[in-house]
Amino acid sequence: MAKRASGTPNAKAAAKPRARAAHDLGGGAMWETTLKATIHRERLFYVIAAWISLAMAMLGFRHFYFGGGKGFGGNPLTHQIVPIILVHAFAMSSWAVLFLAQSILVLRGSLRRHRAWGWVGTGLAGAVIVLGATMGILSAHYNPQAYMMFSGPKFFLAEMLTEIALFGVLVAVAVACRTKPKIHRPFMLTATIVIMSGALARAPLVDFLAATAPLYAYGPVLAFGLLLYLLKLAVTRRNDHWFALALGTVGLVFLASLPLGHSAAWQSIWGNFIA
Repeated sequence: MAKRASGTPNAKAAAKPRARAAHDLGGGAMWETTLKATIHRERLFYVIAAWISLAMAMLGFRHFYFGGGKGFGGNPLTHQIVPIILVHAFAMSSWAVLFLAQSILVLRGSLRRHRAWGWVGTGLAGAVIVLGATMGILSAHYNPQAYMMFSGPKFFLAEMLTEIALFGVLVAVAVACRTKPKIHRPFMLTATIVIMSGALARAPLVDFLAATAPLYAYGPVLAFGLLLYLLKLAVTRRNDHWFALALGTVGLVFLASLPLGHSAAWQSIWGNFIA
């Protein structure tokens, strides 16, 4: 009788919700596995990007790090501002290393430590801005000949200050959105890309772009940003709209600043301070 009852319409109807529940449980497990894989690929990309950025920084400044503290093309550093250059180099190196360490912490799931070190990064970003602006202005003042191949020292200074300002804005947005990883991560990466202009302008294969009109120093930055965007697309298998927005904004600001650098008003601001 029990066997016969199991085949009744009522028994079959009762079995359907259990089947659906089992299916939902299986689907939920699959969804969770897919989500974990997506998050891992996302976090892994930033570790890869951080390693590449650090390698490019070392490669671009190879004469400084491995050639006895030499400047662009192996030439001596601008002697009047050597202390500022050294402190700035330390701050920039610390930023690149911290960006890598932060990316590794996120990959390992150490989010509490990541947030704690994030405030160190915020302070470091402030130091990079002040030191970078100071060094750029004084370098153009004391060594204007070094920038003749980049359309002159005043124009190149306009590009340097634009990049520093963009770096500050991007970091500020990233910090403000620190609880929103989809915004925080790509904006922090884009800030790192922008501030790497000096290293990229000296790195083989892309250095020629820094001396190519009309973008000059902007060229290597945009090329490197596009490379990392395509790499992220390949690693994560998804289009990152926030990363695209950050890079697109950088490109638009770069283009908008070009007329400023060539304008009579900008040239007159610096007067005789920069030859």
